[in-house]
Amino acid sequence: MEIKPLDLTVKSLLETAFYRIPRFQRPYSWDRENVGDFWADAILAEDPDYFIGSFVLYREKGDPDVLFVVDGQQRLTTITILLASVRDALHDLEFEALAGAVQKLIEREDINSHLRFMLDSETPYPYLQEQIQKYPEKGSEEAIGSEQEALASAYTFLLDKVKGAVSSVDADTTISDEKKRDEKKRKLIDIRDRVLRLQLITVQLGAEDDAYLIFETLNTRGKDLTVSDLVKNHLTRLLRPRHKGVDLVKHKWDGLLDDFARSEVEININRFLHHAWLSRRPYITEKKLFKEIKRNVDKKTA
Repeated sequence: MEIKPLDLTVKSLLETAFYRIPRFQRPYSWDRENVGDFWADAILAEDPDYFIGSFVLYREKGDPDVLFVVDGQQRLTTITILLASVRDALHDLEFEALAGAVQKLIEREDINSHLRFMLDSETPYPYLQEQIQKYPEKGSEEAIGSEQEALASAYTFLLDKVKGAVSSVDADTTISDEKKRDEKKRKLIDIRDRVLRLQLITVQLGAEDDAYLIFETLNTRGKDLTVSDLVKNHLTRLLRPRHKGVDLVKHKWDGLLDDFARSEVEININRFLHHAWLSRRPYITEKKLFKEIKRNVDKKTA
């Protein structure tokens, strides 16, 4: 397995490539506690060069500008949401040039002069693209599912935090009214720069097959990989799409999750997988379920 580690800042990460969430990844799932911890660590910590961990990536043939995210999806999405919050706060205060400059970290031209979002993720489409990444006009609102609700919650939380930092200037009696606008701009620039200075390590893999294996061994901060995450990864590794743009495995899996979400009864996907397996096989605990599925489900039976 070929592995290439590299030290970067968030700024250099965003300027290096476009990033895509691969088909085996789970949806965005950070809750208010996870996002709050990120805000505290990234923005409120005394260390302005805080280390946010490793990002595991791989590149596919055919699009050298794109890196696929194996580990780091939750953090990269949250960084995008935080930058969008800073952008929108700058826009509200009519600092248009600064807001536009932040937007270039979220959306920029590729080598063919086509505008592309820095982060491309299919499952929350179109909410992430239309309601968070798009600027200055927002797109039309679509029906919101659980992933979109998590994105909306993160955006609302971070925008409140950013605007709270700005509104604190109005309450500060030591700053004259003439200087308050400049102080608000300084606070927003400081938040932006703290995000861009965050330190990380990228680990670039040599092949997509390595990415599936690495995914099984990794946990992202705050949300452990569940049985369903690992089963989805296993199935998408075995059942590759035959035609570009037609990913039936991912479509069927997402449809299954939608059925669970729409159910009037509370059904847990991990418990369902466990009971479905036990209805056909000898008893095992849920903790051992994925290992048993991986041992028994191959390309012929996937």
